[in-house]
Amino acid sequence: MPLSSFHDRFVTCTDVSSNIQNSTHFTTANPQRGSMEPLLEPNPDRFVTFPILHNDLWSMYKKAVASFWTVEEVDLSKDLQDWDNALNSDERHFISYVLAFFAASDGIVVENLVERFAREVQVTEVRCFYGFQMAIENIHSEMYSLLIETYIRDPEEKDTLFRAIETLPCVKKKADWALDWI
Repeated sequence: MPLSSFHDRFVTCTDVSSNIQNSTHFTTANPQRGSMEPLLEPNPDRFVTFPILHNDLWSMYKKAVASFWTVEEVDLSKDLQDWDNALNSDERHFISYVLAFFAASDGIVVENLVERFAREVQVTEVRCFYGFQMAIENIHSEMYSLLIETYIRDPEEKDTLFRAIETLPCVKKKADWALDWI
């Protein structure tokens, strides 16, 4: 059944990610394998998708794939009218900072997935999910950037927002904190 809204799609991906991270058969020690985290155990078959060994995780991955969307599906024409006519300058300022934060932070999420999870996790079904999650984070970042590109007309302000992790102290602090954990 197709998902009907951005919210439904976002919640689906969030739920799937949480379920994978909280999956008990990957966080419980297996006495036959020793104390190593099962997600990280060497797996020479990790490059081949089949056979599926973890149907529950594969199902979560497929649920995430079913929530796929692209930036081109979003019509910003009415939003732009609201930006210009329904919001006051304080509201536009606040939203522009939120967009600037998320435009950069999704890139940080991708960096973390590449540097930590994708390199370390050896279970094929989970690796498929993380690969898809990276694509979705890229789409989110593109969407936030497109919103900035569309709504912000002043080139200097636009540049400041696109470079928020360098130019806005409140965003820089959050980005620095997140990068410390990669």
